[in-house]
Amino acid sequence: MNTQPCWSSPDSLRLHPRRAIRGRQRWRGLGFTLLELLVVIGIMGLVAAVSLPAIKSWNRSNVTTSASRQLLDDLSLARLRAISSRSTVYMVFLPPPPWVPLSPNPGWETRDLPLLTNLLTGPYASYALFGTRQVGDQPGGVNGQYESAWNTLPEGTFIATNKFYVNPFGGPPLVVNGVRAFTNRVVCPFPSSTSLTQMRLPCIAFDYLGRLVSANDEVIPLARGSVYPARDASRQLLFVAPTVSENPPLNSINQSNHLRVNFLTGRAHVEKWEMR
Repeated sequence: MNTQPCWSSPDSLRLHPRRAIRGRQRWRGLGFTLLELLVVIGIMGLVAAVSLPAIKSWNRSNVTTSASRQLLDDLSLARLRAISSRSTVYMVFLPPPPWVPLSPNPGWETRDLPLLTNLLTGPYASYALFGTRQVGDQPGGVNGQYESAWNTLPEGTFIATNKFYVNPFGGPPLVVNGVRAFTNRVVCPFPSSTSLTQMRLPCIAFDYLGRLVSANDEVIPLARGSVYPARDASRQLLFVAPTVSENPPLNSINQSNHLRVNFLTGRAHVEKWEMR
């Protein structure tokens, strides 16, 4: 019969020396040294430095793709509205300032100044839909109003500046990299339907059958970079031409995405995916 007491003596609670060593080794294996920490931080920094340019390039490509899709959707909307209203619908584009109103209104109305100030940040990248007639309009006369707000392409992309070039001496339009500058323009109130001031804006026009009024294909080149509006010493916006910076340089000529609108069907597609 076992006469050993049911409780343990203090000596029985002590670890065997070998077990104590194994325990200390086990706890030591759960941590890491300062050298190991520095090595891991160095590897993380190296991976970040290598991957950062690729991440930036992916972000720029994503912005260009979004701008292309946005323009395609709005061109399709302009065509559908022209067909549904059986009228001419224009996609008008915002040229760079200075904006010159048509006579007899040589200046801007006070109520239009807030919208004009907002538009100063969007030359080369803003556009709107404008219709000269609406369903139910009486014959005779020309009525017109904006059928959308002024939309702006995603930051970091814009329509190539050569598309807005106006030859001061007349003659044929400028052609760069196979892209002809805007030849069609429409007189419309600017900057809103209620404005008394009028301007002649570059445009793409769709007739009641959804065709281009120009009877020629229209190509819109999308460039990548930034448009910096002019400001005075107090950071107030000025009605003068902005500064355009392309990244990479000259990509509006060498690497621009081309959106082509077929004159016969009025349908738009991406003809050249140079930046994706």
